[in-house]
Amino acid sequence: YSGVISKFTDDIKNGRTPTIFGDGLQTRDFVFVKDVVQANLLAMHSDEAGHGEAFNVGTGRSVNLLELLGILGELTGKNIDPILKPARAGDIRHSLSDISAIKTELAYAPAFTLKQGLAELLKWMGMQA
Repeated sequence: YSGVISKFTDDIKNGRTPTIFGDGLQTRDFVFVKDVVQANLLAMHSDEAGHGEAFNVGTGRSVNLLELLGILGELTGKNIDPILKPARAGDIRHSLSDISAIKTELAYAPAFTLKQGLAELLKWMGMQA
């Protein structure tokens, strides 16, 4: 489900019904770009931690695709009833970032909820209700 937010917002903006492959209960850890920037800045400015290490960056919270569409509907003022198609072979059912290492090593804490990040995206796209 790479790019699902851009796919869903493009569908909504252009009057198309979003399509979900599967039951919509598959989960992802959606992180706002400003939180990713924060994580990179923390690593860049750290004198003691993070040098040569890889960290997971996320929120540590999973959201299913139906919840994602619910938030998009709330923010755009639209009732979104997705088309459900059979699940695709190879799709990952659940994905959640373990952010414990970056929290401990770099004091990273996500600052944006999914709803806040989506609100900023929709405002930028001129789609907010």
